Amino acid sequence: MLDRYGSPKHKNKKDAVAAAAKASINKLTDELTSMMELNFSNPIIRMVSLLPKDELANLAESLVALTSLKRRVSNELETVGGAIDVALISKSDGFVWIKRKQYFSSELNPQFDKFYLDSCYLGDTYGRELRTKTDKPERAAEASAAKGSRKANSRGTGESSA
Repeated sequence: MLDRYGSPKHKNKKDAVAAAAKASINKLTDELTSMMELNFSNPIIRMVSLLPKDELANLAESLVALTSLKRRVSNELETVGGAIDVALISKSDGFVWIKRKQYFSSELNPQFDKFYLDSCYLGDTYGRELRTKTDKPERAAEASAAKGSRKANSRGTGESSA
């Protein structure tokens, strides 16, 4: 339609039609955006702002899972997928794992619990400070006693501990 008005005498009409079309498209876009915000975006944003922390964590996990599914069934690269780790960060609690993937079975690897987790609670033997945890006070006391006996043995008391 605009090609018919290509002659110099119709130059103003061509510009007028193009301006009217652009104005109509902009108005339609603005109205659709307002309608989508009013009916879809704003209600979800209001509800999310009222969710408790555990539900926010579930929502975040679900959104990642949906993104993974979308990528899997579309032509896009699968850049999202696999097991999902979920953590919550807040002023009051700090960083808290909600859901964390386990790379191996604890039953098949008891040495991990014995050596790694004990070193986290008791402190290691490489000169680092003894770390005490409120959830393992008896282990901290045992470690403190063991550390004291190691110091006594290193002073040449001649005693050995088994």
